[in-house]
Amino acid sequence: MTALSPRSASEPVDTVPRDRHRLVEGGDVEGHRVGEDGHTLARFGVLDSRPRPAPAGTRRQRPTRPRRHPPRARNSLLTACGHDARIIDLDCHPWLEPDDLSEYVRRRLLAADDPQTRSPYRNQPDLAARVAEAVAERAYPTFLIAQLVSRTLTDRDTVVDPRGEELSRLPGTVADALDEYLFRLGPDHHRVRDLLVPLAYAHGTGLARDTVWVELASAVAQRTYTLADLEWLLSTAADFLVEQTVDQEEIHYRLYHQALVDYLRLPQDDHHVERRFTRVLTGLAPLSEGRPEWGKAPAYVRRHLPRHAAAAGLLDPLLDDAGLVLAAEYGELSTAISERNRHLAKPDSRSTWFRFALPNPGEAPSRRAALLEQHARQFGFDRLADDVVRVAPHRPWVTPWAHLGRDNVTDIHGCCDGNIHAATVVEAGGVPTLVHSGHGNLVVRRLSDGRRLARLGTNTPYRAEVDFGDDWFAHLAWVYGDGHGAPNPCDQGTTVRVVASGRVAGETYVVASGYDGAVRLWHLGPAVSCAAHERTRAATVDRWKSSPRFGGASWIQGAALVDGARPMVVAAELSGEVHFLDLATGSPAHPVGKHPGDFTRTLAQGTMDGRSVVLTGGTIADALRGCVQMWDPVSGLPM
Repeated sequence: MTALSPRSASEPVDTVPRDRHRLVEGGDVEGHRVGEDGHTLARFGVLDSRPRPAPAGTRRQRPTRPRRHPPRARNSLLTACGHDARIIDLDCHPWLEPDDLSEYVRRRLLAADDPQTRSPYRNQPDLAARVAEAVAERAYPTFLIAQLVSRTLTDRDTVVDPRGEELSRLPGTVADALDEYLFRLGPDHHRVRDLLVPLAYAHGTGLARDTVWVELASAVAQRTYTLADLEWLLSTAADFLVEQTVDQEEIHYRLYHQALVDYLRLPQDDHHVERRFTRVLTGLAPLSEGRPEWGKAPAYVRRHLPRHAAAAGLLDPLLDDAGLVLAAEYGELSTAISERNRHLAKPDSRSTWFRFALPNPGEAPSRRAALLEQHARQFGFDRLADDVVRVAPHRPWVTPWAHLGRDNVTDIHGCCDGNIHAATVVEAGGVPTLVHSGHGNLVVRRLSDGRRLARLGTNTPYRAEVDFGDDWFAHLAWVYGDGHGAPNPCDQGTTVRVVASGRVAGETYVVASGYDGAVRLWHLGPAVSCAAHERTRAATVDRWKSSPRFGGASWIQGAALVDGARPMVVAAELSGEVHFLDLATGSPAHPVGKHPGDFTRTLAQGTMDGRSVVLTGGTIADALRGCVQMWDPVSGLPM
C-alpha cells in the first residue's frame, strides 16, 4: 500500500527516525477498509510496545492501495496532495519489516489482552514467538494474511510443532489463507462462503440482517438459507471477516477488507451473479395491480437495484419504470446510468441524455414527478414519460409532449437548431397547430403531440409553398424589406425573432421577422385559397433575383396583423420605426412612424372602444425608463 506525503524542505520524510515511530496500514490491522470513492477510510496505527501519538511535526497521510485503484484515481489522490507530492510505499523497507508482522502475530497467538479468546498458545511466549516468525515470513508484507493464519492457529485445539514441516506450508496468499480457514470449518465451509458472497457484491454500506441478504444468498448458491443462518454466521463462524456500519439508524454488514471481496468474487461469475441479484431484488418489491410498488420496497432495493441491473445489462427496462426512477436514490441511480455503457455490447448515448432527465432530489414528490415527465419528453424517453402518468396522476403540471434536440435527430419531433424566440398557435383545417421560430425558418407542429409537419423557409425561393398534410399548405405571400436590396423571399438567413398570427377575412396568416430586418407573410390554407398571392409572391422572387444582397435597416422587434377595412401588417424596428404594410401587397400603407425614445422592444395589437389599436413599447434616453405608445392603424398616427 501507498501513502501520499507532501514534500517539505524543512521536514524531509526520509529522515524521520525509524526508532521513533512507524506508520502502518490500519486497514489490515484495525479492520478498516478502502472506500469505493478511491480514498481510504483506514486509520494509521503505531506499532510499538507503548502506543503513543506520532512525534510533533509528523504529517500523517492517508494510505491507498495502488493495485486496486486505476491510474485516474491515483492521479486524483496525488493532485489532492499538491503537485510536489511523493509516493511512499509503506509495504517496503524502512516503513514495514517482517518484525512488525511477527510482533502482530505473536500478540494474537498469546491473546494476553483478551482473556475471552481461546488460544492453545496462551502462556507459551517462546513457542508463540517462533510460530509468529514463521507466519510473518510467509505473510510479509500483508497483515490480512497474518490475521487469517493467526485466527486459524488460535482456533485449533493443539499447537503447531515448530520442529515439523507444517510451518513451512503456511499460506502465503490471501486466497490460500482463506481456503485453509474455511476448510477447517468442515461441512460448514460451504455455508460460510454462500452467506458471504452477497457481501462481496453489495454496494454502499452493505446489507442489513434481513430477508434481502437471505434471498440473495439463496439465489446465488441455489440453496435455501434463513435468518437463523445469518445469526450463526455473525456470531460464530466468520464474525471477524465482517464489519458493522450504521446507516440511517440501521446496522449493516460488509466485508472488512477489499482482499476478501476479491477472493469471493470470480470475474467469470460476475455477470451471472448480477443477473440473479437483479431478479431477486426486483421480486422483493410488493405488487399492486401487477406492477411493483417501489416506494414500499426494502431500502437496499430502492438504493442499489439500478447498479446491479446495470452490471447485469438489465437496466434499460427499469429506466422505463417511473415508479423506480422516482423511488430510487438519486446518486446511486445516476452512478448506475454512468456505468450502463460499460456493461453493454454496443454502447450508445442513452446514458448521457438520461442523466439530464433525472429531476432534482430536493423537490417535493409531486414536483419531481412533473419534472421527470417534462424532462423525459424533452429527451425523447416517451415510455418513461407515459409511465409517470400512471404513477403520479396528480401533478402540478403535465407535459403531453416536448423535445430538445436538433434537426438531424431521427425521431418524430425533429427539433430545430438554435433557440426558439417566438411562437404562435393557429387553426389548420380545424386542428390546433403550433408555428414557432427556428434558425432562418419557421417550424410547424401538430399541437396535440408535437409532431413536426413542415418547415417554412429554405435556402431557395422555389420552396415558397409547403404542404403539411390534409391538403393544407403554407404559401409565402410577400416579403417587405426597408433597406438596401431585396430580401430573400423564404430564407431568413438568421434568427427569427418575431412570430405572430391572425385571421383576416376568414383566412389565416402568419407573419415572421427578425434579425435580417425583413418582414415575411405566410398564408395558411387549402391549395385553392393559397393561389390568392401568386402575383405578389412572383414579384417578390423577381425583385430578389435582380437586386443586390439585402441589408435591413434594423432588427424587427415586434409585429402584428390588424383586420379592418384595410387589413395590414404592423412591424416595429429596434430603432423605433413603425411600418404599416398593406396585407394584400406588402407595400407601405402609411408613412413610417417613430416610437418615442431610442429603442423599440415589443409590439402588440388589440381593440379599444370597438376599433383596432397597436401598442409599441421601448426605452427612453438613458435606458432606465420605458414608455408605451398607442397607434391608430387606420391613419398610421400615434394616439
